Order: sequence, then structure tokens, then C-alpha cells
Amino acid sequence: MAAGFGTVALAALGIAMRIGDLAFMPILGVSHGLMPIVGFSLGAKLWERLWGAVKRAAAWLALLMLAATALLEIFTLQW
Repeated sequence: MAAGFGTVALAALGIAMRIGDLAFMPILGVSHGLMPIVGFSLGAKLWERLWGAVKRAAAWLALLMLAATALLEIFTLQW
């Protein structure tokens, strides 16, 4: 759909999507790293370890995404 507006619009959309993906990549990395911990803790019935790891990962990712959002909002050009 964006190609109908020209190559500049298509390039701008591609750049915006890549910046958004760059801010989203840590979530994927932490979730893939958390999977073995969750699997082991679930199999061993270590509920405190399981929920502690999930809560800690969620808290750090929330802070990281808050920082990424703040940076993206601050350095966005205002038209």
C-alpha cells in the first residue's frame, strides 16, 4: 500500500519499521533466554524460582521499553 505513495514513502516506512524492531529486539532475546529457566523450574516444581524469574524479566523489560520509548519520543522530528 505504501508503494502507491512513492519510493520516498516506502523508504520512510522501512526505516520506521526497522527502528521499531530495534527497540523490540530485547524482548525477543529475554523471552528466548527465559524459556529454559521457566521449563526447568516448572518441571522441578520450583514455583518461587519460576515466578521470581518471570517477574524480574518483566520488570527489567518494562524499564528497558520505557527508556526506548523515551528516547524515540525525544529524538523524533517534530513537523
